[in-house]
Amino acid sequence: MNQELIGKPKRKKSGKFVVFLFVLACSATLLAVFYLEEDVRGRHAWESYRTKLQAQGEELSWNAYIPSAVPDAVNVLKAPKIEEWLFRKEGVTNQNGFSQRLMVSNTVSVLTNEVDAAHYLASCETIKSDLQLIRDALQRPYVYISPTPSNSLVLPVHNFVSIRTVAQVISQITHCHLLLKQPQQARENLIFLHDFRRILEGAPASRTETLITVMINTAIVGMESELIGEGMKQGVWKKQDLDAIQKRLSEIDLLRQLDHSFKVERSAIFHRVDVTTKRDLANLFLEHDSQSNQRTKKGWEYWKVRLMPQGWIWQNLKVHVALMTETYGSICDPENQILVPHKIQEGQAHVQNELSSFSPFHVISRVTIPNYIRACQVLAQRQTVVNQLQIACFLEKYRLSHQDYPETLDALEFAPGLRLPHDIVGGQSLKYRRESSTSYLLYSIGWNETDDGGKLTPDKSGGSFDEHGDWVWRPN
Repeated sequence: MNQELIGKPKRKKSGKFVVFLFVLACSATLLAVFYLEEDVRGRHAWESYRTKLQAQGEELSWNAYIPSAVPDAVNVLKAPKIEEWLFRKEGVTNQNGFSQRLMVSNTVSVLTNEVDAAHYLASCETIKSDLQLIRDALQRPYVYISPTPSNSLVLPVHNFVSIRTVAQVISQITHCHLLLKQPQQARENLIFLHDFRRILEGAPASRTETLITVMINTAIVGMESELIGEGMKQGVWKKQDLDAIQKRLSEIDLLRQLDHSFKVERSAIFHRVDVTTKRDLANLFLEHDSQSNQRTKKGWEYWKVRLMPQGWIWQNLKVHVALMTETYGSICDPENQILVPHKIQEGQAHVQNELSSFSPFHVISRVTIPNYIRACQVLAQRQTVVNQLQIACFLEKYRLSHQDYPETLDALEFAPGLRLPHDIVGGQSLKYRRESSTSYLLYSIGWNETDDGGKLTPDKSGGSFDEHGDWVWRPN
């Protein structure tokens, strides 16, 4: 009797444990079925969309952007020190003190007199050999960036700090020579600055520029343009100089680089999703740890990627590629050199609206799609200045021959087949108005796409750019 009473609770407890195991097994089975179904559904959704894009002629394969290798002897990056100085190694920061060595006193200061200019040039004697190594390297015809391994999450990365510092130094040296009325030295360094941008453009070999690469290149174009304008206002450029400057300016095509960077960014995300595991992909979402001062903290975004079905990763990829293709793929027309600001703003608003709603398919896009509006604004203005300076070269040559500026641009003389660049905002002609024998007004309708009669609206920082007003160039 006592044994029977003692045995009954054991059978009851054993029964509950069996029920628990059954529920656990059913839950695991349902979860596995759910993951399997979502994986199949997500993969099918992505493959269907990918097939649609390929039928439209869109290229998504990362390998399509990797050109054939070139011999080291003709590759700029294989010249002594160049790769070490101007590229970052994976997982290594500040691997050399090159940028610190180049940052001589007053590199970013505004020099306004001959004494300061002479002092700066004297201080640059310590880095003369470094700059000469870069000059020599740029004599090679190709810039070939070696691709990363096919399973790598990391793309070839420029050392933007070093590149920016080199550009600032060359720019300041050129400015000093202009202050000292040394046009020959200024001319040589202006060419040096122009050629240095090949490191970023990768032409004619490598075409893997990301948006940040294009924007650093855009900043250097701005430095080059300021120096050309400074020389014009000082009247130091002769006819042969103006011919050479105009030719170099005609080679600058920031719109094409912007359009290409969209395609590169899009393919880079596909490449990362295609060749890596969810764990490796989730590591891109690690947060900054204040104690270790590294991105090692596993936050909510990390775990969302880590735990979601693989099919949701493919759904994320579909959303990302769709937004990049359908929204940003049409904001500029590099063939016709046209950019439409209101389409860019509408596109950005569409992206923000799409990503504002909660969806597990928006995780990657929220992190990887930046706000392109400011980047497009800056790039558009820099390309506009380049186009204005090309016309200014023809105007200065006309003035040298006639001691006056023409009443209209139709009076300008240039080689057969050559056309004056137009306003990239809208595609119409840049507006020109002669003001006197020594002055004229040349302007774009600017970001607001409205002709304000050449009215310049300074931005809040005191610069010459704003969303309102025209983009104006004057020779004095």
